[in-house]
Amino acid sequence: MRKNIHIFFTINDAYSGYLSACMISILDNLDRGYIPYFYIIDGGISEKNKNKLKFLNIGREFYVEFIVVNQGLFKNLPNSSQSHISNETNYRFLVSTIKPNLDKCIFLDVDLVSVGDISKLWEICIDDYYMAAVGDQAPLHPESWTLKLPLPYDYLYVNTGVTLMNLKKWREDNIQELLFQNSAQYAEILQFPDQDTLNITLYKKIKYLSHIYNAMPVQTYYNEKQKQEAFSNPQIIHWAGYKKPWKYPNIAYAEM
Repeated sequence: MRKNIHIFFTINDAYSGYLSACMISILDNLDRGYIPYFYIIDGGISEKNKNKLKFLNIGREFYVEFIVVNQGLFKNLPNSSQSHISNETNYRFLVSTIKPNLDKCIFLDVDLVSVGDISKLWEICIDDYYMAAVGDQAPLHPESWTLKLPLPYDYLYVNTGVTLMNLKKWREDNIQELLFQNSAQYAEILQFPDQDTLNITLYKKIKYLSHIYNAMPVQTYYNEKQKQEAFSNPQIIHWAGYKKPWKYPNIAYAEM
């Protein structure tokens, strides 16, 4: 019997082409025993680009749903000062209530490609966790902004470009409300508002994933062991940071 797999994105119209490439990479490599459902939180996508995303010529079954959220909910929340981060990233705070029938989902940025079977990520058990993600090495730098965040000193900050989310547990513990509260409370010290807020809110119950699920070519703080783990058999390659393959064609793995 085929299984459903639920994958969320949040974008505006400018990122629709990159989302298309991301979705195709997932569909190309996903086990045929899974049917992917793509939920796209809509930050102003044109009808033309919506149709392109709905009718990808890929030769397998998949479903796409566009979801419009109340933007007024975010009027008091901070936006990122980083030019490569869109304001729509905060929309992921609503993921547990957008689809109240779902117990689990994968949430992805669009500056990545799946080079392996993403069902392997989907099948990881997170029953006792709010979220699973990969540790981000950049904040280990002694001048890191994360030192200002209300997190334990020895906590390993995670990158939220690839996350497996336990939506059932979010609803049980009212995580959505906590995300909005923390984002507003710590607005002045957040450098990456959605990612910082997820770390602040969920840090006690985060499961750490292997680096293969979020291999970041621009990550300059990998040690040799982490680098070998991430790129010996990467499942997802993520160009985190401002250097994107569509702007920097010579960046590592841009040919993917």
